[in-house]
Amino acid sequence: MKQSLLNQIMALKNAPAVELRKKYAELHDGKPSPINNKTYLWRRITYRLHELEYGGLSEKAQEKLAVLIQEHDPVNNKACKPE
Repeated sequence: MKQSLLNQIMALKNAPAVELRKKYAELHDGKPSPINNKTYLWRRITYRLHELEYGGLSEKAQEKLAVLIQEHDPVNNKACKPE
């Protein structure tokens, strides 16, 4: 991991929730955070920073994930829900 990215992530670790909400919105095209929990915000920001720095999931991984969700997601797949 690049040192500047690590420094940026660690600087946000102890940031106040207000600052984390601003950073979240900045990294997510102005969308407000769905949750105000500091740990959640920090983790989501960290993931997004990694994604921007190193790229997201490959196309193949995204396709595989979509197939797995379709087959095994009990929340959205009626066939997986117990009656």
